[in-house]
Amino acid sequence: KVSNKKTIFYLIRVNFNAFLIILTLSTLVNWDNYIARFNFVHADRSFVHYDFLSDMSYASLPYLDKSLDELKQIEQSQKERFPTVEQYMSSQEFYTHIQERKSEFISIWERKNILEWNLPEYRAYQQLVKK
Repeated sequence: KVSNKKTIFYLIRVNFNAFLIILTLSTLVNWDNYIARFNFVHADRSFVHYDFLSDMSYASLPYLDKSLDELKQIEQSQKERFPTVEQYMSSQEFYTHIQERKSEFISIWERKNILEWNLPEYRAYQQLVKK
């Protein structure tokens, strides 16, 4: 703006266009999947909040569908690493909740018509049925 003697309108327009581009590009990432994967990959170094993860979208269910042994191992390492942090949901409760959501999602997905179809849930359904 200073060196090329542009107007304030030019500055606002360029910044707004940059904002729109960044906003549009950020919608291409499925953030729930990314968050779920990140939390479980880094479970040995950071706190895994089961309450938060249990209410993520159906599209993230394949990444939340862990075995009870894996969840108990994570819970044990969480208790050792963060003894002062209160555990909000136990691994057993998380496992049960995810299994209920998984069966609910599969039954809902199988009743959907073509107008309700979306790619993230389709991929999640394919991954869950494979297991």
